[in-house]
Amino acid sequence: MSQDQIKFRLFTGVRQGDRRKVGLLEGREELDTTSGIASLAGNQRRDLLSRVQRWLDGANDPKRWFHNFPDDPVCPACFVFKVGDHRFYGYLCHPLPKTNRALQVCVLCSHVLKHEWETDPAEKALVNRWFLSNEGKETLAKVFDDTPQDGKSKDSKNRKGISRWKM
Repeated sequence: MSQDQIKFRLFTGVRQGDRRKVGLLEGREELDTTSGIASLAGNQRRDLLSRVQRWLDGANDPKRWFHNFPDDPVCPACFVFKVGDHRFYGYLCHPLPKTNRALQVCVLCSHVLKHEWETDPAEKALVNRWFLSNEGKETLAKVFDDTPQDGKSKDSKNRKGISRWKM
């Protein structure tokens, strides 16, 4: 598949905020969040929507509903939303460091049914590949334009040496 087929779209059915957004990478078989969401019915779908909305509204808990993996050496940017045995894995990033560095985006990449306690390292590795990939970064850059309107960065003096994709 060509790079043009990878798309990012915002998660629907929730109110996206100015400080947090949730969306999905799509266009490859391994990027299966969309089909995972479609597999949910009734209360599970409602639970996922409410948990995503809770995170969008600024909550960082309860961890039984969603959490990041800040100390994980495989993928410190990884994030997960949980509904029953369903896990929706993605990564957190700040795609607008020049124009809106407070914006945090959760980019969902994969869906799995999880039956064991520990997260499969292969899932985190998949998410980390997309987090680090130029293809993922370029796809987000098409959606989130970080060009300052006046040609100058709001925080140019504070941003020296900070990578655009740093957590």
